[in-house]
Amino acid sequence: MSGKRIPLVVIGIDPGLKGHGYAMLDALNGELLTAGFVRRSTQTNRGAKVWTSLASSLVSNLGLYRADTVMVEQPRAYAHHPADPNDLIEIACAGTYAAAAVVAGSRSPCTFCSVEARRWKGQVPKDIMVNRIRSKLTEAEISRIDLPASKSYHPDVFDAVGIAKWAVSEDRW
Repeated sequence: MSGKRIPLVVIGIDPGLKGHGYAMLDALNGELLTAGFVRRSTQTNRGAKVWTSLASSLVSNLGLYRADTVMVEQPRAYAHHPADPNDLIEIACAGTYAAAAVVAGSRSPCTFCSVEARRWKGQVPKDIMVNRIRSKLTEAEISRIDLPASKSYHPDVFDAVGIAKWAVSEDRW
């Protein structure tokens, strides 16, 4: 990247057991630079070995950057939702590992923040939120999204985009 500007960025991460959605925005104008999904490389979805592997893959996919903010979604247990608490712990740990690796890989000091889904998107159903996020992107931004082959992971990518866009938004949609 000699002679090319390394952008100051905001990075959104949507952690999961099978992989992480990620998005990188230009912090100065909020434009989406890249987004995608990193999938775990092992059959198991538990433990630090998986977390560090996912974090390393994420940093590798991001390339060179100077982060201003790294925003990761923080899982939360709700009484009406039957999520396995052990899964939520794994997701929280994997997200923290990923965020720590991204912060460490930054070419500048940056802030790490976590946000609950309810705070950044309210109680909007996943498919409606994906359409809402997609509608706020330009064609050029959409072309920079590397969607995984499995459509079941597409919402994770768009959630990461939504988290990053929310982080730079003034109206906090």
